[in-house]
Amino acid sequence: MDCVWSGSLLATNGGDPLGDEIAANDACIRFKQLNAEAIATELYEALSAPSTVERKRRNLRAMRESLYLDAVVTPLVDHLRPVLS
Repeated sequence: MDCVWSGSLLATNGGDPLGDEIAANDACIRFKQLNAEAIATELYEALSAPSTVERKRRNLRAMRESLYLDAVVTPLVDHLRPVLS
């Protein structure tokens, strides 16, 4: 999560809720394969395109509010409130 707040360009292979959400929002480099050659190629291609890097960073900034703790926890609290009351 610190990378989200720092504005760093993220890379993921997905397979977890945060990685999948960030990839679905075109806010990261998504690795299609996990061997060294494929990762190096995908990183090189993405980083060689400044417009791609900026678009992905812009998309990540746009989704930050949806990742704030209150935004993430509120649905759970709302669901549990009747049980806990």
